[in-house]
Amino acid sequence: MAMKIKELREKSDLELDKLLTELMSQLQDCRFAVAGRRLKRVREMLEARKTIARILTLKKERQSVAGHVEKPTKQVEVLVKTEPVATTNNEVVAKTEA
Repeated sequence: MAMKIKELREKSDLELDKLLTELMSQLQDCRFAVAGRRLKRVREMLEARKTIARILTLKKERQSVAGHVEKPTKQVEVLVKTEPVATTNNEVVAKTEA
């Protein structure tokens, strides 16, 4: 059965990590069972995925509270290449490419 967030909040980080690895393994086993048509309760996959999502959300909340981590902003740097181009008047002009 899927664990509720209230139950998960009571667990330590170590317990959550252990539970997360168990659920990931269980989810993989369920996927193989579905592929081999051996799984009777497909709902197990849904419950495992939801519990994994709850654990990951809880871990992210704990990280943000403990270290107040903000998302890094992605900086994009635009480089402009210039190549000398000769014109008909024998003047050199810089051609830019973006």
